[in-house]
Amino acid sequence: MRWGLVAALLGAGWACGCSCGDDGGTGDDTAPDAGDDGGGDDAGSDAGPTCPPDLHVDDVPFVPPDCPQEAAAGQADRLEEALGIVDLTRADFGWSETDWAEASYRSVLFDEFVLSEFRPNHDAPVRSACHAAEITGEIDHALGSTHLLSRLIAEASAHLDLPVEEGEPVFEYACDGNPLAAPLHGLLTALTGTQTLEEVTAALGSMPLELQTALAPVLLALTACVETRARLWTTFGEEPSVQLGGAITSILYFSGARFAFHDARGDDTPAVLELKRAVYADLYDDAYDLAVALDHARPVLRAQAGATGFDVDFDTPGGKVILRDGADHVYDFDERTPIALLVDSGGDDRYLVPVAGVNALEQSVSLGIDLGGQDFYGYAESDDPWADVGHRIPADYYGRYSAAEPLSVSEVNRQGAARFGVAILEDLGGANDEYRSLRMSQGFAAVGVGILHDDGGNETYTAEAGSQGSAMFGIGMLVDEGGDDRYVGYHASQGFGYTKGAAWLVDGGDGADEYVCDHGIPEEGGDPLYYSPQRPGTGNSSMCQAAGDGLRGDSIGPGVWWSGGLGVLRDVGGDDYYEASVFAQATAYWSGIGLLSDGGGADRYEAIWYVQAGSAHYATAILVDSGDGDDVFNDNEWTVGVGVGSGHDYSVGLLINEGGNDRYFASGNGAATGNCNGIGIFVDNGGDDEYRSNTTWSYGHAHISTECEARSDAITDAVFIDVGGDDSYARAGETLTLDDDVSWTQKGSYAGAPEGYPTEHGVGLDAPDGDSTLHAP
Repeated sequence: MRWGLVAALLGAGWACGCSCGDDGGTGDDTAPDAGDDGGGDDAGSDAGPTCPPDLHVDDVPFVPPDCPQEAAAGQADRLEEALGIVDLTRADFGWSETDWAEASYRSVLFDEFVLSEFRPNHDAPVRSACHAAEITGEIDHALGSTHLLSRLIAEASAHLDLPVEEGEPVFEYACDGNPLAAPLHGLLTALTGTQTLEEVTAALGSMPLELQTALAPVLLALTACVETRARLWTTFGEEPSVQLGGAITSILYFSGARFAFHDARGDDTPAVLELKRAVYADLYDDAYDLAVALDHARPVLRAQAGATGFDVDFDTPGGKVILRDGADHVYDFDERTPIALLVDSGGDDRYLVPVAGVNALEQSVSLGIDLGGQDFYGYAESDDPWADVGHRIPADYYGRYSAAEPLSVSEVNRQGAARFGVAILEDLGGANDEYRSLRMSQGFAAVGVGILHDDGGNETYTAEAGSQGSAMFGIGMLVDEGGDDRYVGYHASQGFGYTKGAAWLVDGGDGADEYVCDHGIPEEGGDPLYYSPQRPGTGNSSMCQAAGDGLRGDSIGPGVWWSGGLGVLRDVGGDDYYEASVFAQATAYWSGIGLLSDGGGADRYEAIWYVQAGSAHYATAILVDSGDGDDVFNDNEWTVGVGVGSGHDYSVGLLINEGGNDRYFASGNGAATGNCNGIGIFVDNGGDDEYRSNTTWSYGHAHISTECEARSDAITDAVFIDVGGDDSYARAGETLTLDDDVSWTQKGSYAGAPEGYPTEHGVGLDAPDGDSTLHAP
């Protein structure tokens, strides 16, 4: 924890406090007086840097937006008008306790893992627009602050109801001689290494003083992570620790290719249950402190890119510690060797080892820092007869599951990924880097924190599952600050939050980015690799691009019921392309929350089922697209089910698109459809838009449907609003006039209840002007 960063060194007499100044290596630790430039010479000498460096800048706190939103002055409130057409108001638009009494699964809903923010936003779905604005605002504020990673960790932990202790940790260390020596020795000792302080000091050799000074607090914070994880491990006792270790080692298992964290029977040992509940949250505090240290050090680290003349290599039971200079390097030692710390000051490097990956029970941390160059992050590829199909890449030494189901079974965490630990990969310098892995990589966490941060350039990220911002019982983030980037995967990636997990994929800047989770349609070149019950053999279970997922007990046999987590994809701007299969592009399942927030540009979305703010089974999915870009939804007409702002079975699907001349295609239960006690909301706030559908069950249609007639006393709602522009509508089998500047109602229209029920409220409103009051941030 925070004071642990200081206490260990104070006890050894190593710390000198924040006023300690360096005298250029003479050994004089006298504090400089006012006006001293930190170099030990009031005349402006360049004898040395300030130590510790004064890098802190006070950021302006984030202020959440006002909620609920109100109509602009002088503008008609079009949401109020639309609700009034079906005798609703904002106050009664959503589920009441009476409605919940009808829920089929009411006895197992909202278990101990449900996020506290779920019910307030889900039950009053108009509030979900504010929820999207809050999360988007938090992320954008972090991108613009001097505390990028630490702010993101703080926000994520708060969303998990396990908030970190925010503030400025104190990093104190000796500033004379080699300021990195004592912190590095402390880390090695925590990793149960046997190196002496004298050996460490000698090994640092001619590493620049500025680089040592910047890295010292980072290593102090990393040491605290090691110590905390060791303490948590011992709390379980010897026998539970063995059970716990087995659970973490096999934390991913195959059950319809779904993620879960329990054994095949669904039973939990006491140790595993305790871990799931809370104890690992202490790692969030230490990861936050480590992120603060990195945030502070980043300006100096960037300035030290290309530094040469040092080569440090230590082995410990807790992992290798490597410090390399700015030459071009190839890291290709045995990939099963754990790496606790790897710092490379630049050059075009090839990492064929699991840098920034926590992979062994003896390993608790892994930190990778690369200061520059065009780098390749990968692994030792195996001969793989099933590779080069669709978007697959070659297997590692773990291979694939079988010829019939050639899924990767890699057990290696890479590139900012941790199981019961903390892992961060930071690549600086803005060059065009490439990242390749298979599973549990590129910002993945299970019971801990895993982050990949790249500060810019045109990057390519390729993985298969559990990557690119993916988390369960943890915080997983991929943060790319800009450029034209490409993200490729199949399953549970690109902002996938499983139970008690917060997963962020954040892409800054206005680059033209591409997000692909293989659609799995063979005739379109897709690879149906991850089984989808909705599209067997013709699609994939994506759970990608902002997916919140939980565990519904009757889907696996044993009665294990875990509410879902929070999956977020935030793209700040640019003309972007999104492609996926089933459950994607703002989707959610079993009390999960999925948010895709695109900041503008001419964007294109293509997917199949439960997509584009399409949710199922007591969940919330939100897609918000701001700016005036001309957006396209489903031009390929792949979509066949719930999507484009639609909710199924007590779920909310909310899609808000701001200006631009947009084109939409929707299919059954698409575009503002409420089905089976679900709520669908679609809002387009401007532009000349084109609406097409292959079914009349779209664009403001509410129906309980025959499968849920037993719950006909509970509401099913759908609201479609288009404000402004000259719009066109075309639907197959049209029996109702949908047109510019008119309103309509739709409900029922199936065999069981052709005239509908009083609890079905489906409305569409195309208004020439006014304010929907629901806006993308």
